[in-house]
Parts: sequence; structure tokens; C-alpha cells
Amino acid sequence: MVVPDGIMNRSNDKKLRDFILDECVIDAVISLPLNTFFTTNKKTYILVLRKKQPVNIGGVKSKARQTTPVFTYICSEIGETRDVNRFDIEQNDLENASNLFNMFKGSKTRFCTDDKRCKIVNIEDFYTGAHWSVDRWWTHEEKIALGIEESKTTVTLSDFRAMVSDVAATLSEFDEPLSEIEKKNNDDTGLTQEFILKDVFEVVRGSGTYTKAYIRKHMGKYPVYSGNTFGTFASIDHYDYAVPCLSWAIDGLAGYMMIHEAKFSATNHRGVLISKMEGINLQYAKYILEPIFRELKKGRTGENGENEYTSLPPFMIEGIRFRLPVMENGKLDIAAQDAFSQKLIYLEQLKQTVQEKRDDLKEVVITLDNTDYNMTYFQINDLFMTEKGKAKYTKKYGNLHSGEYPVYSASSSTPLTYLDTFDYDGKYLTWSTNGFAGTILVIEGRFSINGDRGILVPKDGRTDLDFEYMKYMIQPVFRELAKGRKGDNGEDEFTKLYPSMLNDVRIPVPIDGEGNVDLQAQQDIAKRYFSVEQCKRDVIEKLDALIATKIDLI
Repeated sequence: MVVPDGIMNRSNDKKLRDFILDECVIDAVISLPLNTFFTTNKKTYILVLRKKQPVNIGGVKSKARQTTPVFTYICSEIGETRDVNRFDIEQNDLENASNLFNMFKGSKTRFCTDDKRCKIVNIEDFYTGAHWSVDRWWTHEEKIALGIEESKTTVTLSDFRAMVSDVAATLSEFDEPLSEIEKKNNDDTGLTQEFILKDVFEVVRGSGTYTKAYIRKHMGKYPVYSGNTFGTFASIDHYDYAVPCLSWAIDGLAGYMMIHEAKFSATNHRGVLISKMEGINLQYAKYILEPIFRELKKGRTGENGENEYTSLPPFMIEGIRFRLPVMENGKLDIAAQDAFSQKLIYLEQLKQTVQEKRDDLKEVVITLDNTDYNMTYFQINDLFMTEKGKAKYTKKYGNLHSGEYPVYSASSSTPLTYLDTFDYDGKYLTWSTNGFAGTILVIEGRFSINGDRGILVPKDGRTDLDFEYMKYMIQPVFRELAKGRKGDNGEDEFTKLYPSMLNDVRIPVPIDGEGNVDLQAQQDIAKRYFSVEQCKRDVIEKLDALIATKIDLI
């Protein structure tokens, strides 16, 4: 059957999705492109179902829970143009999906394919997931590889406006399911009871055995977690914990928690909470306990959460009192916890979608239409002399020659140190040669730079170059030329861009009617770029605030 997008993701259609799981076997979900059907431009899916047949379980006829996996596929084209003409085209992903699905039906548990548009999904993702919009289970990078989405680093102003409109439309789509969650929250008058943490969980500190030397001798497949909440410390050939449980960072970013469903071990920088009671939903418990843990931590919190080093050993949490939903008979209300965790899962997925949109906006470089100006391309060496700073300017050198004049390094935010002398006096364009190589910083005053930063000195003392304009023109080119480890979404980047790599760089510069460099035109263009970049910063700032918002569901 063909179903609209809403049925697959709306929270108020959750009961319908649960009914389908109870009554049917889901064999396949195929994502169709917009305008597949001439009568509607809405997103649709093919949902392949088989009616369950009652089986005799313990003398009672019932419908067994599905255990077989689900065939999912993303279609971009359907063999014909998706307009009023409906002309035949070569690409037909729907036909490919049909052929693969027929093979899948023959051996569901053993089926495999190299087709990146196809994923075989565990049925548990349908039972526990907040939506069935399967195309959202492909990452942005996977969609880029398939040509479904583009990896754009440079976009026009019109493209950027479309991206912002897409973000606004996405946020609007969340209004209905969020309203439904809010309504359910207001209607929820369930009972709760206070518990002491050590009565609900066994509180354990991880092992001090797991040193780097130990790990080198016992390398394996089981993860070891330490104070860092955002990744594994190492992997070893055995494990300490095999039951679903919670853990928290004892030091570092103390109090942040993880949920563990697979076998693992923990160092003595991490604590583990093992449930003593049946019916504890770990998602719910994490939501309740993590803010309390973070509030109790002690130590250096840093500025705006940066450079934090705090601690929260087991003895500080054992007596924590917190509330859990209970039924009238005093037993834990598992259904209430599960319903709550579904809300949490949906909100996390929502935030992840917003995060992806935010990252896409931040990544792009916006280019403006400057066809109203007479532009000429100049070699960068015709406009500037490129110099690299002095490697001797280190923090140690700064301590020996302390003064008032800043020395700038690879960081584009703060000086590395301060000296009693300076190498430059005036306003200059500089760029980072290491780290986030190619990032431009305009510096004005008396200063120096070290070997991790280069400087662009106007050639022959020319004064017809506007540095803000030049920054907008040069930085995208420099960043594109930077070589090295680009990292993931700009994180953990370490790239290089030395003066010798800039020889072929050409910069568009407006020229007046007499063939001279037009300083006023540069300033006008720079103002337009500044306005657009300010809009971009404002949108990203608002999305950051939305992502960082802690939603109170209790």
C-alpha cells in the first residue's frame, strides 16, 4: 500500500503504527520521491505488509511478535519525469527496489546487497523508534554519496535563502507532533514515588586495572569507557558488565551519563549503575538523574562549560532521592516510563534533524552576484607580499620577553603570548598556516605573528585594497587549498597552507571606468557580504539555542 509521510512519523499516529505491528508483518518500506503521483506533491512511502496468522502459544491463540528484518529502500527516480509530461527516463530506482525485494523475500536473514540505496533494518527499530520515515535512517554523508543530497561548500544567495526556508519548513513540521506531546504531558496525572538511588541501583566504580599497558596486552572487541562520555577509551578481549545499565563520568565532565545495552568495561574514571529492581526504563532514569548528577559535581567548571574538570565519586550520589512513576499498587509503572522514553527519543531525533540542518548552513560559503561590477582577476602576488611569521615566538619566548604587544598563532581568537617588541604596525590580513588552515583574521595595531600564521602585506604600499572585501574573497579560496586532515564536520581538523601554496591564487577585484582598482566598489560589496554573513550567524545562533534547550517533560 502507499501511505503519506504523516502516518510514518506523526506521534499521534503511534497507535496506528503499533496496531500495524500487532496485526501485520512488515516486509518492506520503500521511500518514494516527491511528485511520484501527479495528484499530490507530498512525500509518500510504499508499505509492504502481510496479515499475521494466529498461532497457538501455551494453549492460547495469539499473534507472534515479528522477528524478521525489514527491507528498506530509497528511490530518487521512478522511470519517468515527475511533472505533468511524465516522459520516460533511464533512472528507475523503483524497478531496482522491486528486483531486490523479490530476492530478499527468498532469504530474509541471509540477504545482502551492495546497493547503497538498500538497508536491511532490524524490526526492533520499528518497535522502539519514534518514526518509520526510513529515509531519515540514511546519514547526510550516505545521501551525498547517492546523489540524493549535495555537498555544497559554495552557494548563491538564492540557494542560501532556499536552505533557510527549508529549515523553517522543517521546524514548522514539528509543531503538530510537539503539540501532541504537550497535550499528553498536560493530561498526565500519574502517581510517582520517591526512591533513594542506592536502593534502586547498585553503585559501582570502574576498575583501575585498565591502564594503557594492560590494554596493549588485552586488545579485543569489547569497549572500555572512561571519563570521556563521548567515545570509547579502548577495546579489550573481555568485559565486566553484560546487562543493560547506566554509567556516569566520575571526573572530567563529571555527571554526564551513558546508556549501555551491550557488553563493556569501565575504568576507575567511570561509575556504573546496575538496576536492582525490575521495570526500570534506562532512558527515563537517565533523564531524571543526569541533571541531578551535573548539579552535584565539584571542581573547575570553566567558562561557559569550556576547560571543565569536575568530579563526582560514588559516595556523592548514593543518597540521591528521585521520583519514579508507580501504579496504585506501588509497583513501578513500566508503561508510563516507556511512554515517556518514546517522547525523549522523538525529541532527540528532532534535535538531531535540527543539528544536521544547522551544520549544513554553517558549512556553506555564500557568493553574491557581482555582475553589476567590472571585475578583473589579479594574481595574489600582484596584490600582496606573503610572509610567514617567526617560529621563535613561542610561549616560552614570550615569558622571557614579556610585554604589551600580542603575538598571534594558529588560533584566530586570542593571542598566543605578549612581547616587548612588535613586527607589524597597522592593519593587515593574516591567515592560519596550521590547524584550521586558511582562516583569515584581520589584525590592526602593533603585533607579531609566529610560524603558524602568515600575513598578506599590500605590495608597494598600495592603499586601494579593502581588507574586509579581501577577506570575503580570499578565505574560501584559502580554505579550499588547505591540505591535511579535514576531520568530521570541521572537528579534529589539522590542515596546512604555506605561502608557497598560494602562487596560483587569483582574486576578483572591481575595476573602475579608467581601469583602476575601485576601492569604493570593494567597500560596497563588503557591506553586502557582511549583511548576509550576519543573517547566517543569526540563524545558526537561534538553531544552536534550540538544540541546547533543555526540555522539561516532568
